[in-house]
Amino acid sequence: MEMQRESNEVVEEKREAGIRRFREYYQRMLPDAEEIIEKLREPLPTTFRILPGPFQKMLEEEVQKHPAVRKTPWCGSVYEILLSRKELRQKRIRETQNQDAEKIHELIKTYTGTAAITRQEIVSMLPIIALGVQKDSKVLDMCASPGSKSSQVLEILEEKGVLVCNDISRRRIDQLVKQVKRFGHPGVVVTCNDAGAYPHPGIRIDRVLCDVPCSGDGTVRKNAHIFQKWKKEEGVKIHELQKRVLRRGIEILSPGGVLVYSTCSLNPVENELVLASVLGGREDVEVMPFELEGFVMREGIGEKEFRVAVEELEGKEIANRGGNYDKIAYFHGVKNARRVHPQDQNTGGFFVAKIVKKEGGRRGVALNASEGAEKEKSMSEGREAVLIRGEKGIEESYTYLIDEGRRKATEEQWGNSGWTLISKTASCKTVYGVANGALQVVLGAPASLRVVFAGTRLFSLVGTPRERPEEEKWRVVYEGLAYFSSKAEKVVRLTPEEMEEVVLEGAGKKIEKNVRKGVYIAEIRTEGAEEVIARVPIAVKSDEIELLVEKTQRPSLLELLKIHAGGEHKSSEGAKSSRECVGGRSD
Repeated sequence: MEMQRESNEVVEEKREAGIRRFREYYQRMLPDAEEIIEKLREPLPTTFRILPGPFQKMLEEEVQKHPAVRKTPWCGSVYEILLSRKELRQKRIRETQNQDAEKIHELIKTYTGTAAITRQEIVSMLPIIALGVQKDSKVLDMCASPGSKSSQVLEILEEKGVLVCNDISRRRIDQLVKQVKRFGHPGVVVTCNDAGAYPHPGIRIDRVLCDVPCSGDGTVRKNAHIFQKWKKEEGVKIHELQKRVLRRGIEILSPGGVLVYSTCSLNPVENELVLASVLGGREDVEVMPFELEGFVMREGIGEKEFRVAVEELEGKEIANRGGNYDKIAYFHGVKNARRVHPQDQNTGGFFVAKIVKKEGGRRGVALNASEGAEKEKSMSEGREAVLIRGEKGIEESYTYLIDEGRRKATEEQWGNSGWTLISKTASCKTVYGVANGALQVVLGAPASLRVVFAGTRLFSLVGTPRERPEEEKWRVVYEGLAYFSSKAEKVVRLTPEEMEEVVLEGAGKKIEKNVRKGVYIAEIRTEGAEEVIARVPIAVKSDEIELLVEKTQRPSLLELLKIHAGGEHKSSEGAKSSRECVGGRSD
């Protein structure tokens, strides 16, 4: 039976009732509650980041041509459109009121799937900035789905870095894997575990993100339905879960490391009280001040407001939960936490606490690198692929170490990436590369850690498997090219004009007679230039070229080629690099 939709009048009545409950609750703790409500009634502007890589220069110039877009004052890689996502999607608004916004909307859609643009709310970017991720950090994102913050980490990490990103929901894992795969990073591991009882991943973790599940009332501007259902009990119900995740994150974090606790909630019960409950009285951790130049953030609430929040925890709704909430003392470290209120700079609401674990405590577990290499070698010396681990019912979770024969065949054809080669199936038709840090997780973590994905695609088998691995032919895959240098004889140089014809004409583009049939990497350069614009895999068949990239990646590649055809594209002067603000790897 089809559910009947509520009338606009009913929806509005529920919304106003929720706002009244919201006002009554927050007026006791937040002096600016009325200002918060007024701003939360408005739509949220659309924000996005331009990521480092072959498209960065072109996109930076392109978006700055549009008056509907402005660069944020605190970071040159982040841009804002003063229209909500809903407004951008509405064809009528785009056609009649803002054709410029329509062009930007199409641009964002084109490049989001290529790891060139990431849509993310401004306040949601703060936790990774606070985390201070370095290019070789070992990062655990405990509640990662849908993956925007994990994406932000991957913009910073280079080959020696590791990102272990986790979500408890099997349903959300697919979206998380899809999000991180587009970066083609060999240090990625995706897991599916309860964050509050997370098994140690087997390596020293120096950065932990606890962006915990929350009531989400700071996101009302983009999730208007929250006002309709808002009740103070929602924050109270989730308080214990938030404490469990934070406590476990601190246990896993190595001494000297940094943990960030964050929510998209305004509720002190989910924010300052969680910190006080977990950190109060501990001498091995400290909440550190966090600032971002040009961005307004407030201190954590004071003692008077804190006592009001404790009273809410002592209410009848949770009287039987067994918590001694009346004994929670005001923890002065919460003043160093940071609140973002939506009216301060036209954003959503957010809470961030940067926590440092002091040196001298118990060291995190780590698998010795040489020990891991020996284990890997002994497992792959046979002629069959060896299953390391896998989760029943999750297809991409299966990890097979490929046999020595196949490994040698790929190296002889394409060179040595320096990574361990694995497959997701025993037939090994697709080969993935896993960097050493991620491999230590795959090999060394306990069986209770449900690893569902690792590494990045490198090679695909051409044709069918052969009896003798040395007779098999392999082609390189687009995702792994950012980190992979192949043999010189496997590289073909093409101009942007030539590659544009390949994209447009498919296999109809002719090529020089002295290039033999086979699979190559096309390095796209303007005539006489050494700078590589992009690298893509191609197949040469007789005297024609076939482009070996996914259909979803072709529109953005074509846009890049059109910009570069006829002359080198120069970046805008004075633009900050992404690495300064939210990080980014150099190609």
